[in-house]
Amino acid sequence: MVLTWTRQDRALARGPRTVVLSGAVTGADQGTYQEHLFQVPAGVGRLDFEFTHSHKSEGTQLEVGLFDPSAFRGTSRFSKTRFYLADAHATPSYVPGRIPAGSWRVSIGIPAIGASTTATWQLTIRMNPVGDSQAGLAAALAPGPAWFAGDFHAHTLQ
Repeated sequence: MVLTWTRQDRALARGPRTVVLSGAVTGADQGTYQEHLFQVPAGVGRLDFEFTHSHKSEGTQLEVGLFDPSAFRGTSRFSKTRFYLADAHATPSYVPGRIPAGSWRVSIGIPAIGASTTATWQLTIRMNPVGDSQAGLAAALAPGPAWFAGDFHAHTLQ
């Protein structure tokens, strides 16, 4: 396993803070998990994540699990390259709620990779200040009502 960690710090008072985690996995890592720590300072109200990895067309599948300092906050299988957490909302499969300061863990799962493959991955974490819970959301595609193609479904609690 190769792990590199770069931090691009900026005070939250001046805007978001960005942390970039990256590494490599090999065929020997198949069926395992790698955990990587990152620090979340006080005053963060939203976390935005962007995950990429190589060798997808060769069948490499990596998943991202997330833990705050005291609890599991969710996981993405192979379909999500972006996800977020905030106080009142989060990407489906992640748990919304307060973003506590402290040591958070990312778990990179390696369910599928070729025996002779070395795949690289990168996770960019953007930490937005409290009160900026809409940060990271894309702008509307067009003003006003319109028809859009997409994946929309809902789950009920009843």
